[in-house]
Amino acid sequence: MTLCRHLFVALILFVLAAIPAVAQPDELHAEVDRTRIGSGETLTLTLSYPGQIQEDPDFSSLEKNFEILSNQRQSQLSMSMGAMSSVTTWRLSLLPVRSGELLIPSLRVKQAVSNAIPITVEKNSRASASDKQLYTEMLIDNDSVFVQEQLILTLRLYTTVSLQDFQSTELDVPGARLIKISSTQFQKSIAGANYTVVETKFALFADQSGDLVIPPVRFSGTIPDPRNPYGNSFFSRGGKPVVVQTEQKTVAIKPRPSSATGKEWLPSKGVSLAEKWSNSTQQLTVGEPVTRTITFTAQGLAGAQLPPLPLPESAGLRTYADQPRIEDSVTADSVIGQRIESFALVPTQPGTLTIPPISVQWWDTSTDTWRETILKGDTFAVVAADTTAATDTSVTTPGESNHDPQQETVDAGTAIDSMTSITNAPASPLIWMLVISNGVFVLCSALFAVLWWRRRRDKITAPKNDPVTAPTERDLFTRIRTLANCGDLTTLRSAIVRWARINWAKPDLLTLQEIADLANDETLAQSFRELDASLYSDSSHSASQLQQLMQRLDSHRRKKAGQSIDNPFALQPLYPK
Repeated sequence: MTLCRHLFVALILFVLAAIPAVAQPDELHAEVDRTRIGSGETLTLTLSYPGQIQEDPDFSSLEKNFEILSNQRQSQLSMSMGAMSSVTTWRLSLLPVRSGELLIPSLRVKQAVSNAIPITVEKNSRASASDKQLYTEMLIDNDSVFVQEQLILTLRLYTTVSLQDFQSTELDVPGARLIKISSTQFQKSIAGANYTVVETKFALFADQSGDLVIPPVRFSGTIPDPRNPYGNSFFSRGGKPVVVQTEQKTVAIKPRPSSATGKEWLPSKGVSLAEKWSNSTQQLTVGEPVTRTITFTAQGLAGAQLPPLPLPESAGLRTYADQPRIEDSVTADSVIGQRIESFALVPTQPGTLTIPPISVQWWDTSTDTWRETILKGDTFAVVAADTTAATDTSVTTPGESNHDPQQETVDAGTAIDSMTSITNAPASPLIWMLVISNGVFVLCSALFAVLWWRRRRDKITAPKNDPVTAPTERDLFTRIRTLANCGDLTTLRSAIVRWARINWAKPDLLTLQEIADLANDETLAQSFRELDASLYSDSSHSASQLQQLMQRLDSHRRKKAGQSIDNPFALQPLYPK
């Protein structure tokens, strides 16, 4: 009897084991790595489905509160106690589109529905900086500046982890010109945590008054997974993708104040004028040129913003201006622009020569007052040239725009007669030595000139491969826009030619007419003719004409938008090897 009972129990257990279990409803489980984050930080949402499935959940409901940066799907099979099981997972990287209390809604795949998850996004991302591995910061030195006044923008990335595949978006502020001041990397301890800080500073110059919007800059990378021993191998770049971005900033740009009555508008923290002479000026000689170099320096302004200096005018003086040099230098927290102009001064009569002072008016941004910087004039004694050197003076005087061709022919004839008289003179060993040495000198000079010309031709036709010193197309076009705003038409003309050579990849362009023919644009050709008319006649160039010229140039520039443009926001690697 007992044996029969045991057999019956064993049979029941066998039958129960053979009957398949009642299927449980499928579940879609959702979880996040963090429920409280800072503005501009990302979180990871993981969805798990018990089984193999071909379709994906509908993620469109997530886009109301989050931006989906990445979506990785993975299927996994496993065996436990002789039984096979499978799981399908989705891992999404989400970036909140705003701060506050957000909700990750329930998602559906087939009949399975996931759980909703509330997310808190703090507006001030630095409030809990010590609890974060990665966060950003954007700082400006002033909430309100004048138009064309310097604004210092600082971007910082804080991280306590090593980042792979580090990238950042390009900083582009519509309506403003940017100059990169510095890019540094240092260590900083915050609430007991050691952070690596990548800091980049820019100088911004707004082109017009109103609200200037500085868009956010996004940083992205991958944090290696320490649990994956092959995560950093050649065949696998596994890890957690992270993305952080700065907050958007708005700066109020004030118009030029009514009390600034000067011709030029130069908002600066300091302006200076300095001069240097090529030789002693205690006594000048008629017909002998002397070079005066004036350095115009402004703190907090780019060199292209500085206007041309007036030519010194005085009775008994002829002035010849050289091409100005425009330079920019940077300090730890500012841009310093320089305009260096050289003038060749040629006295035309003996006596007393007076050079008038040069005045520059500017707006002091430190005190909000109108100021004036003056380079004082001077008086010089001019003596007559020696009679024996009169002919040489007429030959070596710098070129004049109103010279007399007949007088030039007479001087050349006089020189030929003098050489003839020397040739017909009785020969002597000293004269022959002089003739031979002069011939050797002329031959060497000609050989040097040929070599120099060939080297210069090679430099002109050779491609510019130096990414550090060669200006980019964007830099040259920015300079054109600045020169147009300043009204410096002479420098603007040459800047357009330089830009066109790079924009159309034609290094042999020389004239504005060639640019107009290449662009096949009659409107642009007419704008160039108006620009030349303003340079070589008494007619003026209106602001509307300059605006039309810039519009045509910008139109042709957009046609070349497919060409690569350098990214000025290049950061050093966080962890260089």
